Amino acid sequence: MSDDLDRRLRTALDRVPASDVWGEATRAGRPDHPMPHGVPRRGRVLIVATVFLVLVGAFVLAEAVRPRDAEVSTPASPGTVSSTLSYHGGSLACTATVDRVLDPGRPIAMSLAVENVGASTQHVSSFAGTRLTVESESGEQLWDSAIANSVALGPGPDMGLDLPPGETHVYSVPPVRVAWGGPLHLTPTCDGLRLPALIVDVAGSGSTPTAQQALDRALDATSGVFGSCTPKLDGTSLVGTLDPPDGGIAPSLDARCIAEIRAYDGFVAVDIGAVSPATIELDDLPAYYFQMPSPHRAETNSESLLWTFVVTATDVITVQGPISEEGIAPGFRTVDFRLGHGGWSRSVSPCGNSGQSGPFISFFEPCSGT
Repeated sequence: MSDDLDRRLRTALDRVPASDVWGEATRAGRPDHPMPHGVPRRGRVLIVATVFLVLVGAFVLAEAVRPRDAEVSTPASPGTVSSTLSYHGGSLACTATVDRVLDPGRPIAMSLAVENVGASTQHVSSFAGTRLTVESESGEQLWDSAIANSVALGPGPDMGLDLPPGETHVYSVPPVRVAWGGPLHLTPTCDGLRLPALIVDVAGSGSTPTAQQALDRALDATSGVFGSCTPKLDGTSLVGTLDPPDGGIAPSLDARCIAEIRAYDGFVAVDIGAVSPATIELDDLPAYYFQMPSPHRAETNSESLLWTFVVTATDVITVQGPISEEGIAPGFRTVDFRLGHGGWSRSVSPCGNSGQSGPFISFFEPCSGT
């Protein structure tokens, strides 16, 4: 593949619209959408991949003739760092700005906007093509919003908009919480084009908790869910039971549990995961919840669960989760617990579902009358 074609393919991938899965999944009042019968995980992935490739093909044709200019950096205001990409013969300038120092566990607050600095109206995307990747100083990719949102097809085709001279269009940057030490290289895309990376640092306040302190405080924040399945400090898995949070009413769940701990200057990131039944292997934890071992749909009650915390000297912050995927055996239903700003809420799913995924922890009970 030529360098030019490779560049066009990469840019086209950036322009494929993807919705905010995690933000939508955690939105208060969002209804559950049970998985349909007979559609296994692999089938859903194949459907998403097929539609994804169709969209990519369309964008490749458009990108093949799209003019670009060189990337240029721009000065940052005090306390922030910025980068700008000038394109379309200098008629359009897209600028990203973010704080120079980020707080661990908090969302990356990045502004991203394209301005028409030319003399004639320009056509830009209205929402597609926004993406954010996070890399370490060594180049290791830590997070990619395109992967994180790949389980969704997005809100639909982006027909774009006409941007008159002097006008600015503001984009929404996919939300990402800081769970890694700095320096970090943040690379946003705007109107489907990569901007120069923004190099930022991460500063935790106070002394860094020990690994044991961080694990204990993270487990305390699970409201007793992992009280009978306490992961080991060395990262090996163990077998126990998951319990409903805060003494909620539901049968306990046999599970295999594991924790992974990453210490940085001023804070510690703690990933806690579980799978049920306990016969499922779980040797490590992925970055994204949908990469956890797949539940056994329509065979037996099963679940995979991922929960990520950032622990500082004073706070325990949920970065991702609790979020799970489940498979429901015939004759059973789920008792679901969601964590919101007011604490835990409990709901019971109707009988007949084969499984679902979302921001909750599920337990299983027989359907009424069975």
